[in-house]
Amino acid sequence: MFSKFKKLLVISMLSLPMLSLASNYYKNELQGKEVVVASSVIPPYVIVNPSDIGTPIGIEIDILKEAQKRLGFSFKKNRIVFTSQNGKYDMIVEGIADIVIGGIWGTDARHDEFDFSTPIYKTSLSIITRKDKTDKIRGLDDLVNTTIAGEVGTRVLTQFSEDERSQKISQKWYDSLFNCFYAVEKGDVDAFIYDTPTAKYYLNKWNDHHLTTVGDTFGNEHEAKVVFLYHKTFKYQEQFNAVIEEMLYDGTIDSIVNKYIK
Repeated sequence: MFSKFKKLLVISMLSLPMLSLASNYYKNELQGKEVVVASSVIPPYVIVNPSDIGTPIGIEIDILKEAQKRLGFSFKKNRIVFTSQNGKYDMIVEGIADIVIGGIWGTDARHDEFDFSTPIYKTSLSIITRKDKTDKIRGLDDLVNTTIAGEVGTRVLTQFSEDERSQKISQKWYDSLFNCFYAVEKGDVDAFIYDTPTAKYYLNKWNDHHLTTVGDTFGNEHEAKVVFLYHKTFKYQEQFNAVIEEMLYDGTIDSIVNKYIK
């Protein structure tokens, strides 16, 4: 027997406008259901609201809130749990969190442990270095025999692990995203590779720094997509995926993304 999501896919293949039936099809099914969501702060996906620290904003926050309107679920204790990069992965591994968000790429390595949502945004990687090093660091080739910053809990070099250049790059680990940028700014490392929208957000936000991005953006086309991570036992994956598909189709996600990424 078809699951509801499979039925919706059949309907959508017959007539794309019928995809808008997704939230009606699932309406009230998640009423009274609590969902535990964990995240770290990763702009522009998850941002500390300067006007109200208790009400986060960002691409993924807005998508979750719209999904809440359409599906009727509630967040446990009426909040998202904030923690570190490592902390949020620990929460889902241990079964404490149902969903983890915050600029997470749908990599093959992660798929062994978690289930993914429908991708919500196609992204890329950028190289960040000091402006006074751009004569020596212009792109990926120039990172050979250098040391780059890495945030504990991320796997940036796996995005081009088959590339022999990645084998010749040393990585120094830091416990936060800010400390990675700070290490580049202070010259403790040569560069930092990170998600392009996040890098641009910080470089545009900070004043009086010496950082810039160099070279072309890059990344594994198959994996360079931002997703929600689901615990494999999370019961409402098909409902969430159907509503994400609906929001992609009706332009809601485009509108949200355009609000934060210009």
